[in-house]
Formats: sequence, C-alpha cells, structure tokens
Amino acid sequence: MPHDYISVMKTLSPFGAVLVLCGLGITTGCNTLGTQQRIATVRTQSEMDRISAEVAKLKERVEALAVSQQQLCQQVESVQASVRDENARTRQNLADMDRAVKAFDETQRASRQEIEDLMVKRVSAAISHAQPAAQAQRVERGYEHVVQAGQTLSEIASAYKVKPQDIIKANKLQNPNALRVGQKLFIPE
Repeated sequence: MPHDYISVMKTLSPFGAVLVLCGLGITTGCNTLGTQQRIATVRTQSEMDRISAEVAKLKERVEALAVSQQQLCQQVESVQASVRDENARTRQNLADMDRAVKAFDETQRASRQEIEDLMVKRVSAAISHAQPAAQAQRVERGYEHVVQAGQTLSEIASAYKVKPQDIIKANKLQNPNALRVGQKLFIPE
C-alpha cells in the first residue's frame, strides 16, 4: 500500500502532495483515535452488559426474596392463627375444668351435708333409744348372789338383811318360789 500512495504523490502537485500527506497523517491519527474509541465503546458495552447481567441477577434475587417474604408472612399468619385457636381451646378447657371443679365441690358439699344430716338422725335415734333404757336401769348399789342348792328367797333376803320383795322387784322375778341353782340375783342394799 505505501507504494500506491507514493505513485499517487508523484502525480500530484507539491501542494496536493502536502495535502495528501496531511490527510494521511490525520487519517492515521483518526484511525488511532477511532480504534481507541471503538475499544472504549466495546469496553463500555461489555461493562454495561456485565452490569445488566448483575442487575438481572439482583432482580431475580429480589423477586425470590419477595416470594420468600410472602411465604414467611403466610406462615407467620398461619402460626398466629394456630396460636389463637390453641389459646381459645385452652381457655375453653380451663372454663370446662373450672365448671367441673365447681360441680364436684357442690356435689361434695351436698354429700357432706347429706352425711351430716344422716349422722344427726342416727345419733338422735340412738340417743332417744338409749335414754329410755338408761332411765329403766336404775343404778343401785348392792351385791350379786348365786343361788345354791336348797336356798329359798326368804333365806337369801335374811342373809343380806333385805326384804324378799326388794329382791323380787330388783330381779323382776315372775315366780319367786322357782329359783334355780346357779341363778344370779341382784341383792339391793
């Protein structure tokens, strides 16, 4: 190629040759500047492509995070709803247990009252039955005598210096003449 330029230069006037040389110099410089500009443009484009790729990746991550956040929010809401439900069930169970305890206490109180009333009735009945017996039994002082063979009521009465009537009355004897050997008699003083 340099030969082509030289042949062209020989045909031109000296002024034209200077212009062509200037043009070549400018063109060569322009070529260098153009190459540098193209390199810069390629670099810029490459950098922009890289940044665009990173932005796209970041957008994907942001979208994934948004989806994860939404899922987490749903899970939190679900857990909160479960806790609310569980709290409601717990409150209901506590209320049921409280009612059961109160019912048990009431039943126990009624049973206690029933037992007390029954005991009062039984004790009252026992006292009322025991009082006539206690009144019937007069506490007397005296002796116990065991009838021996051949003894009569008169003999026994004179031995203890009491009236035969007192022995008959104290022992509620129906037939004072029918004493048995070994029979125990109370002898009042």
